[in-house]
Amino acid sequence: MNNRGMTLIELLIALVIVIVVLAAAFMSFNRLFQGFKSQTKISESQISSIIGMELLRKDVEMAGFGLPLNCTGITFQEATTSPASTYNDAGNSSNVKPFELGDDAGSGSSDYLVIRSAFNPFDDETEKWAYFVGNSSMSGLSPCPLTITTGGASSFATNTNVVVEDGEAEAKTIQKKASNWKFQISSSNKLDKCPDSLTDYHFYMVYGIDSDNDSNPNITMPFNRVDYYLGTPSDGLPVKCASSTYELYRAQINQSDGKTNPQPILDCVRNLQVSFGKFNNSTSTMSWGGLPSYALDQKHQIREVRVFILYQKGNRERTAVSSGTITLGDNDTGSLATFTPSGDDSYYHWRVRELAFKPMNLGR
Repeated sequence: MNNRGMTLIELLIALVIVIVVLAAAFMSFNRLFQGFKSQTKISESQISSIIGMELLRKDVEMAGFGLPLNCTGITFQEATTSPASTYNDAGNSSNVKPFELGDDAGSGSSDYLVIRSAFNPFDDETEKWAYFVGNSSMSGLSPCPLTITTGGASSFATNTNVVVEDGEAEAKTIQKKASNWKFQISSSNKLDKCPDSLTDYHFYMVYGIDSDNDSNPNITMPFNRVDYYLGTPSDGLPVKCASSTYELYRAQINQSDGKTNPQPILDCVRNLQVSFGKFNNSTSTMSWGGLPSYALDQKHQIREVRVFILYQKGNRERTAVSSGTITLGDNDTGSLATFTPSGDDSYYHWRVRELAFKPMNLGR
């Protein structure tokens, strides 16, 4: 038996072997940890995307719900703050459109989408509707003795701000009371005042626009409006985002003052493109592209809305991972935009999310 122990050379060799094994183990653990971090960020992005896209789906499906396409004879105010104010329809009150599109007018040559309806997902009263049959002898009476019959929803809450529309007019012409379109719900589900010119046996619709807790209407638009666009936060993008990206915002226009109330719904977005599928009754064919200029054409023609979102997936990688050209669009819409990652952008994974929505409230 050799009792001499290990020589210095043998000890150094053993130490080198241990160091190599530990280094290999550390590198494997580090790769595993980095992969875990990357997958975690991807999962977080996917969750945010699901929530944001559900809001977008609901807004598109509800486009045109309770919207008076013809607001002739009244004045109203839409957005008062940039960038949304350039998409106002207030100056064209006989042609109030469910959709407005700023084609490549947003940040990074992205699209700017405006959606109008009575609907506001944060206000239950805006999902309610009601109706009544007119009686000319009640025109202009205050309070209005008509009892509103709710359809498919519970009664309106007292003091809810509502609009009244001609339910038999194709363009849903707004009704007035002494040139004012701001009606409210009084007790027992009645209007505070009857419209000026009721027609016997005529059908009228009532839509909730804004809930309230007093009798002083503070609405500025006879509908609700939400804008989708790309922008840069005042305090900068999240650290994980490429410098060429933006936040995707959903901006509700405040009824009280017309200011935008932007809420970020998806981080690290590079582009947003929107295409509208329009049905031609005379040829029974679909075409894709921009919007019809007239409200009634939008009502009759739009069958589908496709939204393409180019976004960053996960964190920046240590090596370049993207180089090929990415196209926003499909076989129906054609190419709406392209993006070829280069420089720092090539170190990120990029994905295009295609969303197809069918507006359910435009009418046919």
